[in-house]
Amino acid sequence: MKQIYQEEVELLKKNLKILEGIINQQNTKIEELETENRELNIIINENKIIFEDIEDKYKKLLSVGVLSGDKEGIKETRNTINKLVREIDTCIALLNE
Repeated sequence: MKQIYQEEVELLKKNLKILEGIINQQNTKIEELETENRELNIIINENKIIFEDIEDKYKKLLSVGVLSGDKEGIKETRNTINKLVREIDTCIALLNE
């Protein structure tokens, strides 16, 4: 009878070691996935910032009519640019005085 219990105890110890090994493997996998998740979240946040910047630039271009494609929008854009250049020239002239 004692031998049967010893065999059962040994079998349980063996199964316990197997389970500990599986748990260690799973913990390692979890750590790897958490690291990958953090890296992917960083990439997502960077892409969100880039997207917002592009969207902002797109909205600015739309507001000045560059992307509308019509001649009036292009003319208005040229006038806006010319006005800005004249203002810059005025500022440079004032700085040179």
